[in-house]
Amino acid sequence: LLLRGMAGSVVCGTSRRAALPGIAVGGKTGTAQVPKAGGKMDHITWFTSMGSVNPVESPEYVVVAMVESGASGGTICAPIAARIYRHLQQRAHSPTETANSLTQAP
Repeated sequence: LLLRGMAGSVVCGTSRRAALPGIAVGGKTGTAQVPKAGGKMDHITWFTSMGSVNPVESPEYVVVAMVESGASGGTICAPIAARIYRHLQQRAHSPTETANSLTQAP
């Protein structure tokens, strides 16, 4: 039930920026406030997720994206997680090519 709720958040909730074709992603966004010097508040945002090429009930990957001073987990962190999932998906299809791209300078 929890995993289905997290999948629903990616389909039509605050986590929708983590959605990718070909991979089932379920996630939860969040924002915490922490005090800064001078009495101001800062935000730490996060997106915690799991993904799979199978149904979301059988996750193969776990990705956590956390950004200090981020605006929101859905707008900042979910797209970061999507990029990581996209890379994992590409790596599954071509492990050698992807590994080489990680070690070469841009």
